[in-house]
Amino acid sequence: MSWLAALPWVLAVSAAVAWAAERARRLRSRSASLRRESASAEAARAARDDAEARFRAALLDAGVGLAQVDARGTLLDCNDALARLLGAGRAALLGRPLDQAIQPGDRESFQLALGALVRGERDREAAERTFLRPDGGARRLRCTLAALRGEAGEFRSAIGLLEDVTERDALQARLADADRLAALGALAGGVAHELADPLAYVLGNLSFAREQLSGGAATPPEALAQARQALDEAHQGATRVGQVVGDLRALSRPGTGRLEPVDAAAALRAAFRLAEGTLRGRARASLEVVPAPPVLGDPARLGQALLGLLLDAVNALPPGQEAGHLVRLELAPEADGRVRVAVEVHGPGPEAAPAPAAAAAAGWGADGLGLAAARRAVEAMGGELALAAAPGLRTATVRLAVAPRADRLSPAGPAPAAPEAGPRGRVLVVDDEPYVGKTLRRILGQAHDVEVVASGEAALERLAAGPLPDVILCDLMMPGMTGMALHAELVARAPAAAARVIFVTGGAVQEGPRRFLEAVANPVLEKPLSPDLLRRVVAESVRRGVAALPPDLVTPSI
Repeated sequence: MSWLAALPWVLAVSAAVAWAAERARRLRSRSASLRRESASAEAARAARDDAEARFRAALLDAGVGLAQVDARGTLLDCNDALARLLGAGRAALLGRPLDQAIQPGDRESFQLALGALVRGERDREAAERTFLRPDGGARRLRCTLAALRGEAGEFRSAIGLLEDVTERDALQARLADADRLAALGALAGGVAHELADPLAYVLGNLSFAREQLSGGAATPPEALAQARQALDEAHQGATRVGQVVGDLRALSRPGTGRLEPVDAAAALRAAFRLAEGTLRGRARASLEVVPAPPVLGDPARLGQALLGLLLDAVNALPPGQEAGHLVRLELAPEADGRVRVAVEVHGPGPEAAPAPAAAAAAGWGADGLGLAAARRAVEAMGGELALAAAPGLRTATVRLAVAPRADRLSPAGPAPAAPEAGPRGRVLVVDDEPYVGKTLRRILGQAHDVEVVASGEAALERLAAGPLPDVILCDLMMPGMTGMALHAELVARAPAAAARVIFVTGGAVQEGPRRFLEAVANPVLEKPLSPDLLRRVVAESVRRGVAALPPDLVTPSI
């Protein structure tokens, strides 16, 4: 065969070889690409595994509590720090609902927050909740939840960061105690003056009345009228002393930390009364109150905050310049639904400072101690405190949220009518102060049979001898056996007698008595006792039983 005849065959074979070579090249290229992709995927898997390992290490070794929960709140994973906070091992916690460790009062809010994350209504939620430990202890934790979602936005799990704020709360409580003591120290001189004036005319009028009545039945009508007037004025002075003592008692109470409806106007008036003595000689004063709904706050801390602001404002004023300064207090509702309380200082003073948060720079007190305490208290109640300064005017303004309508205080109705004459009852008074016992006997003796003993031990002897009194008016704090100890003995020996105890106290400001009164169901009356209220309480107790007293008749003071 000539080469011409073989040419087509040669060309065909050459093309086939070229195609095969190209095919082989492509296969080699594809294989290399697959190897690179495999290596890349392997590297990605290794990187992901490394990241997961690092994340898990961080989860387990973090100094704060970390948790992962599913849509139902079941604990999928947690670190050792959370296990230590909750007082249980990790193995015991995993697979259990996290909200089982939350106190019942906070449990619902956790469930609602997690539900909002699951439904996609939010991606993050933070709140403070109390967690209970198996050993009976409790820790206050700030719980921040963040949702983990898939590519389509679906909920997969939630990561929780739980930070222990128990010590912070304890520190804040100690700061609040220091604030109260500082305020009491600042008030000492002014309050002494406020008590000295009414006591002067109380004692003077009582002495005068005794002189006018020294003639007995032969006292002329004119002298009787003068004695009656002197006694009326002495009563007014004693009422004023009682009011100051009540305001001081409110100031000395520690805050509960619970937010509840508070009459801000009453708190402002109490602060004003306590500061009146300090104001004297430094500034004139005015108080303007526009009717406003109750605010959401802590009654004790609100009063302390307003008093602290007022004292700082007054102490910044030089003595002896009363005519040139005016301290104006105002309370009024605002259009945005909040209540505003303003303390204004009119008169010569520093002009506006660029940083009004600095108390001294804004001209609000020399050291700002009252301002610092007020700011802490107001912010803890969800309110805000703002300062402003201009030539001739310095203002501190507190704004607080109005209490929810369902929780508001009931409007004050008309004064209750005096009780009708009811059955004569047996009343046992237990008080170590002899004059208190004599006074209660005089007030109640016309309508009831009253016995008085001076100690808890004597009360136990009397109750063992019988018969059982209808009402036991018992002083809370007595030397020897206190009212608290007497109640405990009665619960053990004579529960029926324990249920008939009404505690009488000058103010349970210490931790032990406060917790006791929170725990027992017995009513509490606060000294000084109003004769009309005392008669009504005893009459209702004899008629209906101590346990059935209307809630608005006795208000525990704890």
